[in-house]
Amino acid sequence: MNGEAHVVFFLILGIIVSLSAIYDFVGPAALKADIARWGYQPGFERVLGLIKLVGAWGLFIGMVASKIGLLASAGFVAYFFLAMRTHKKANDSLAQTLPAIVLFGLSIACVAAGLMAS
Repeated sequence: MNGEAHVVFFLILGIIVSLSAIYDFVGPAALKADIARWGYQPGFERVLGLIKLVGAWGLFIGMVASKIGLLASAGFVAYFFLAMRTHKKANDSLAQTLPAIVLFGLSIACVAAGLMAS
């Protein structure tokens, strides 16, 4: 990887989680049902959306200040690990868990790219 790889990884993850945050703020019925099924309080999807937006901004800032992006990436590793854990506890299918798995892997790639850029 070259020194600019972190920019690409941070941008991709940042865009994906920003779009996911918008979905969380819109709060469609299916998401609200999942939040309730997982045992969280109504409205918790907005908290998740806020976490994602703050992390996405960290990734975007990290494109020029790689240490900030590295911290945001590490936060997303933890976030998506916990998301996978929530899906496992709820006995969700692989299809339901796959987005968290993919984003966990992308977050790890962001950490690796950020470490190489630091």
